[in-house]
Amino acid sequence: MRGAWILWILCGAMVLLPRIAAADEPVNSWSGTPPAATVPLLEFESRQATLTPDFIQINGAHSGDAFLEDKLLHLPAGVTPQMGDILICFDLTGSMWGELNNVRVNAINIMNAVRALIPDSRFGVISHMDYDGYHSGCGYGNTYGNLAGYGDYPYALDQALTDQTADVAAAINALPLGDGQDWPEDYSRVLYESYSDPGIGWRPDAKKIVLLWGDAYPHDCAYDACLGGATTTGPDPGRDAIDMNADDLAILSVLNGMFTADVTLLTVYSGSTVDYPIWQCYTGVTGGTAWQINEDGSIPGGIDIAEYIASIISVEIQTIDWMTLQVCTPGYEGWLTSVVPAGYASLVLDEPIDLPFTITLTVPPGTPAGMHCFLVCAVGDGAVYAYQEVCIEVLLEPSPSEKTTWGQIKRIFH
Repeated sequence: MRGAWILWILCGAMVLLPRIAAADEPVNSWSGTPPAATVPLLEFESRQATLTPDFIQINGAHSGDAFLEDKLLHLPAGVTPQMGDILICFDLTGSMWGELNNVRVNAINIMNAVRALIPDSRFGVISHMDYDGYHSGCGYGNTYGNLAGYGDYPYALDQALTDQTADVAAAINALPLGDGQDWPEDYSRVLYESYSDPGIGWRPDAKKIVLLWGDAYPHDCAYDACLGGATTTGPDPGRDAIDMNADDLAILSVLNGMFTADVTLLTVYSGSTVDYPIWQCYTGVTGGTAWQINEDGSIPGGIDIAEYIASIISVEIQTIDWMTLQVCTPGYEGWLTSVVPAGYASLVLDEPIDLPFTITLTVPPGTPAGMHCFLVCAVGDGAVYAYQEVCIEVLLEPSPSEKTTWGQIKRIFH
């Protein structure tokens, strides 16, 4: 994404103008009328799931006792998770100036619109340009970035996830624009860090979303392999910045890593329509979607950017690949010994859904006497949608003559 900058002083004001691309460089534009909005605007309202019963207490249990319980998970149409963590990822090479300015001006509005959908939302910021210097391998070589001249860097955590929207807005406003010497950029590296950098601070029970703003394609030895191609744009050298070794990153492996970590990629793409299908394929690997916007960072049809971003996230959370029940209180995971059925796949939440489960709770051997309380949670794609509190009073171990009467399965009635 080439784009050095010319700084003019006009009437006391600084004006940044993008450098015109050379004739042989890709240009982020298309002819004709901008495409219509790619997502309809929605009414943003938090709708919570319920898990009935919402509380159960069992008194007088012993080690080895097992309890069967029937549960019903109700998912209203348009249900939202309990928590959402949204990590905003910026390509900061020169051609992204319009997109960055649009988000800078609207940062608080964007976050407020998302919070109307998921009230317990946190936001963070990561950014990238490209690796410094010349890199080569797998049939491609070029200068990726220029640290000394333009401050190009491959990855930065600009703001860890936080509930302080003013801090996030300040981090976005402080983002610098670099250059990125050749057209491809190091998207693989920044997406790898989205699940590898512990400083980001994902909450384990939150819906985890990376909202990526970009207009190019990644360095990769076959960047279009997702669509069956084999086009090289050079290796992504990874954290050690050394080409063609075990530390290199491949985009499909990174996307699979995001999927395994329950991190969903949503891409707001402002590049050529020719390359847009690549990002549709990339995001699909993680269960997400790509959305085409205008080259200058504005939204097709003049739609408000805050409403647009909230609509994108609203559409994303209306599908759940896998919903199940699990204990979400650390240390008590072993108390849930059976879930029937194991879960439900491919849920589309455009209408209310009721999902019945039968679970078995078992007091582990050697559990000390006392009241033990934990949460059984309905978890969809790694995010908690509803929960039930369970408290089990464990008594002292019975004498040997009494043990034959314990360790039985008991059904809980409501």
